[in-house]
Amino acid sequence: KDVTQASIMLHLFPFSLAGKAKQWFYKEKEAVSTWDKCSTVFLAKFSPMGKTNAVRGKISNFQQSSLESIPEVWERLQDYIQACPHHGMENWLMLQNFYEGLMPMSKGHVDAAARGAFLSLTIDGATALIENKVANQS
Repeated sequence: KDVTQASIMLHLFPFSLAGKAKQWFYKEKEAVSTWDKCSTVFLAKFSPMGKTNAVRGKISNFQQSSLESIPEVWERLQDYIQACPHHGMENWLMLQNFYEGLMPMSKGHVDAAARGAFLSLTIDGATALIENKVANQS
């Protein structure tokens, strides 16, 4: 009942590991005594900077292709975000990159759904609008 989510994550994390990563965890167990320390040190060791920068670049320079619908392009962005959860980008910036990467017609649809300017919505409002659009078109 009084156990924090971070404690649960730290306790369950070793079960998701194999090989060198599992050996590393048990060797460094004292040094990674909190979830924040563990996740930071783990990502620094096992997620190469080049991969992180490549995915961060995909998020920053996000563009809709001419064949993608709004739900498809949103799902692709979510795939990038999940591939690099330690990207360090604020939600407002990712939403702005998403919007700016849309084709003009898609921007019009998103603005119309927002009853004005999509970028004038709150972060939660903008995310809910896109998630709703994805749920209704999938």
